Amino acid sequence: MFQEEDKGSTGICLSKDLVPTAGQTLKTNIVAFGPLVLPASEKLLVALSLLKRRLQRGRVRLYRPDFRTAFEHFCIHSGGRGVIDEVQRGLGLSDEDVLASRRRRG
Repeated sequence: MFQEEDKGSTGICLSKDLVPTAGQTLKTNIVAFGPLVLPASEKLLVALSLLKRRLQRGRVRLYRPDFRTAFEHFCIHSGGRGVIDEVQRGLGLSDEDVLASRRRRG
């Protein structure tokens, strides 16, 4: 997303990279706040996964914490199906977890 002039007026232009960029930004923020909200059991599984990966020189897939252990509900901004899909995939959420975000209003 960037600002540019269009026919004498200042406007905002959205690039095709918006969804991947938003997904990466969300991932960065989740990494930052995850340790603050996840229970000790999930933190331990992540730590063990990191240790195992280090010992096996990166050949092990990192454990993705289950954020459902920290939150009862997820409310994803429904700016578009692509955003919801990316958040669902990135957090490993079920279709039921994102159902409310997919419902249309009006």
